[in-house]
Amino acid sequence: MSLFSRHADVVVIGQSGRDGAAFGTSRDLAEHVVLASGRPVIVVARFGEFPKAGERVMVAWDASREAARAIADALPVLQRAGEVVLFSVDPEERGDRHGPIPGADLARHLARHGVNVKVEKLNAPDVPISDLILNRISDEGIDLLVMGAYGHSRVRELWLGGVTRDLMLRMTVPVLLSH
Repeated sequence: MSLFSRHADVVVIGQSGRDGAAFGTSRDLAEHVVLASGRPVIVVARFGEFPKAGERVMVAWDASREAARAIADALPVLQRAGEVVLFSVDPEERGDRHGPIPGADLARHLARHGVNVKVEKLNAPDVPISDLILNRISDEGIDLLVMGAYGHSRVRELWLGGVTRDLMLRMTVPVLLSH
């Protein structure tokens, strides 16, 4: 599937279950496509309906290469969105990646592209980042999450990073991922 995905503008795939078999796909199919295709992938949550996905978008911003790639890939969606929330968790811990005001430079960049963006940051070092993102999605009525997919190869197998993998298992809205 990853090979054929390289000839598409975007790949849309359903969320795999924890056991995969119940949903007719291998447990890590979406994960593999995200990391191996070289294309942006929209993973649709297995439960719920999403008729307005893309109206209220959250960008999970950690100032990584993968997050920057996801924003570039999602720019047409972000430009059409009614509202975009640029959400950073504990940005001070990654001060070397952020400017003096975390998210401000990216917000200006997006605004130049006509994106209606607001910046939110949260410092909660004792709470898992995936929990904070999922809570904010619920609180803000977000209908699409955009994020970078951190991953690495381990002895010929591709593995997603902890936050990405946790969100892929527990997602409640479609997620646009780029690696």
